[in-house]
Amino acid sequence: MKWRLGLALVVAWLLVGCGPATEEPVVADGSAVADGSVAVGDPVIDTWPVGPELVCTPDRQCPALIATARTGFDRRDPGHPAVIRVVLHREGTTVNAKGEHILVTRSGSCCVVARFELADGSVAAIGVGFPGVSTLPIAFDQGP
Repeated sequence: MKWRLGLALVVAWLLVGCGPATEEPVVADGSAVADGSVAVGDPVIDTWPVGPELVCTPDRQCPALIATARTGFDRRDPGHPAVIRVVLHREGTTVNAKGEHILVTRSGSCCVVARFELADGSVAAIGVGFPGVSTLPIAFDQGP
């Protein structure tokens, strides 16, 4: 009989100590979170966090990156609205609901993000880059 009382006290203590779960999953794009604060991260488009605009210099091979991004976008999203503009961006950062940066690790470098402005006013994004020791750019459908 005493062990039941002891068990009941332990269970009650655990329930009171833990409290109810209050955190909700949040897209880290500046959306409001459960406690009313705002998670501050770069905007996420098609799973790619979009950072600052990339300054194109001759060593970055921007024309090749843009051409590869357009080919990859056409393959991934056939029949999309006409592309009005393509802008290359650094890959952005993402944060969790507490505003803490989410660490993304890779073997080697990866991508910049090609952001497409489309004729219907929507936007889309795809990753593109020279991963590892590649000398040809490669498009990546999904972000980290």
